[in-house]
Amino acid sequence: LNKLPTTMKFNFPREYGVLTFEEGRDRDANETRPFIDDMRIGDHGWCYIEGQQYKTAGEVIHGLVDRAARGGGTLLNISPRADGTIPQGQVDTLRGVGEWLAVNGEAFFATRPWKIHAEGDRQKLMYYKRWWHYDKCDGSDIRFTRSKDATRLYVIVLGWPEGGKLHVASLGEKTRLADGPVKAVTLLDGAKPVQWTRTADGMDITLPAGTPKDRPAYALRIDVQGKL
Repeated sequence: LNKLPTTMKFNFPREYGVLTFEEGRDRDANETRPFIDDMRIGDHGWCYIEGQQYKTAGEVIHGLVDRAARGGGTLLNISPRADGTIPQGQVDTLRGVGEWLAVNGEAFFATRPWKIHAEGDRQKLMYYKRWWHYDKCDGSDIRFTRSKDATRLYVIVLGWPEGGKLHVASLGEKTRLADGPVKAVTLLDGAKPVQWTRTADGMDITLPAGTPKDRPAYALRIDVQGKL
C-alpha cells in the first residue's frame, strides 16, 4: 500500500502499488490509479473510545458503493475493546452491511467501474474539501458499476428516490449503453422487474409497489443485448 500522509507526498513513487487515502483525504473523485480509502467505524478515533458514536450500516454501504463505482476499495477499521470484544453498536453496523450485501452483492462483488461513475452532488460528500464522508447521501445520489463480462450495468441509488421514481440522466438515449438495446431492468431486492422508459433526457424508473422505503440503497440490474 502506498499511503498519502499529511506531507502530501506518497510513501513511494505514485506509480507504485495501491494508493491509500485516510478517510479519502485529498483523493480526487476521478482517481485513475487503483486506490483504497481507510474508513473508521467510530466518529472520533481509530481505536476503542468509550462513548463514541458509530457509523450506521447505511453510511458504510454508501462508502463501499461510491468507491467501487470509482474503481477503489474500502479498508473498514473496527475498534474492539482491550479484551477483544466488539461493542454491540459496531456489531449492528457490520450485520447491517452484511444483510444488504447478501441481497445486493451482485451489484458490488467482482464488478468493474463503468465509463460514468456517479450522479449527484459530490460537494456534500466533501468535508473541508479534503475528506470523503457519506452521512448525507440520499435518493438523489446514484452510482454505477458493471459486470466483469460487460453484459450487465448496475444502477445503485443511495436512498429512497422521491415518490419511488428515479430519473437517471446518464442513461439517456444520447449515451451509448451497449451494442444492442436494453432488454430488462430488475430490482435486485426481490428480483422484481421494474417499469422504465428511456428518452433523450434519461431513463425513468419506477420502483415496484410495496418496495420498503427504509433500505440504505437500492440496486438495479440493467440487462443489455451485446456488450456495454
